[in-house]
Amino acid sequence: MLQEQDKSEAAIANWHEALRLKPEYTEAHNNLASTLVIQGKHQEARTHYDEALRIDPGYANAHANRALLALLQGDLAQGWEEYEWRWRRPKQPPCLIEQPMWQGESLFGRTILLHAEQGLGDTLQFVRYAPLVKARTDGRVLLECPLSLGRLLNSCPGIDQLLIQGKPRPPFDVHAPLLSFAPDWRWLLDRSDSPWYPSLRLFRQPQPGKWDDVFDQIGRALCEHRHGYP
Repeated sequence: MLQEQDKSEAAIANWHEALRLKPEYTEAHNNLASTLVIQGKHQEARTHYDEALRIDPGYANAHANRALLALLQGDLAQGWEEYEWRWRRPKQPPCLIEQPMWQGESLFGRTILLHAEQGLGDTLQFVRYAPLVKARTDGRVLLECPLSLGRLLNSCPGIDQLLIQGKPRPPFDVHAPLLSFAPDWRWLLDRSDSPWYPSLRLFRQPQPGKWDDVFDQIGRALCEHRHGYP
């Protein structure tokens, strides 16, 4: 696709032309919005996600993409609630677990299965919430992860038993995909710090591809640090 080839301006022009010819074209609204997000035009992107969902309220891809935009903008409540639409996307592997999904209630000694859902990085980011689940549920916590993370996560706090994906599971009562928890969304927008990583400093491109400005920011920061400035 054009936006994947760093030709977002051409992609935007094409989607606008598609919408001129067919204003109710939901996929065009969704794809245009996703390309606008790449360019940092978040409010305009939100308008097109909203329009796609006005035309088709059940359009799962637009819901999931709008959720990611809400998270990026710091609207965690809406973002995480709407991100549950990811399960309805055509290319999303279905969740084939028969037991009910955990809704945050106390387990009263029952067993919950936490399971990795997407990439390795997402698993490492969200597994930090296992101890919180353990603390508030008074139940047994199982964690299922890819084989490649088994050794690393074997001593993860809050986990009673580690399981490897594809292996038989012991009995459990409820389950929760790791990405269904409501934690942070990595970097937000228009700030040089992160609420969840206090020692981290972010250096942002003012526009996509403007790396010279980033290197200038880093250079100034290093000089300040060397001379003892905050």
